[in-house]
Amino acid sequence: MPTVGIQTVENLAAAGGTCLALASGNVIMIDKMKMLETADQLGVAVVGVPMASATLSATGKPAMINGY
Repeated sequence: MPTVGIQTVENLAAAGGTCLALASGNVIMIDKMKMLETADQLGVAVVGVPMASATLSATGKPAMINGY
């Protein structure tokens, strides 16, 4: 199961990212409130994407886009 947390948001912001899209209902968020506060402070939007909208690879796992 994919997992995200404060470090994920900090790494994304440090790399110049401004949006973290998560598969709704399919991601574990560690310390959710602190993670969302950190995202807000760093200007990173966190959005949930319904799994029906996610692109899946041939293995049934979310497809990587541009290596991510």
